[in-house]
Amino acid sequence: AKLTERYSVPILVLANKQDLPLAQDLVKLEKGLGLKDLGRNVGWAVKSCCAVTGEGLEEAFANLQELIVKKSELEADHLLQIREGYTRKYRGLTVIISK
Repeated sequence: AKLTERYSVPILVLANKQDLPLAQDLVKLEKGLGLKDLGRNVGWAVKSCCAVTGEGLEEAFANLQELIVKKSELEADHLLQIREGYTRKYRGLTVIISK
């Protein structure tokens, strides 16, 4: 999971055919894909949609845009911390990184 967190890209799962009576529940889909196990720094979303009508697609891609912006902001904050110096835990030790 640590490798996934470090090199992650936002993930958008489009749950298609949600207009059908036997469509998979989004919570079950989320659990089945193990999305919560990806790590706390991995942005993801599961959105219902119907490709035939286009229902849910606009909202899903708006959510993907939000995930991308959030990841970009987190990366910018991380770079700023590196430049200014910061404290970090590494294998039980506190490492102080400074200019």
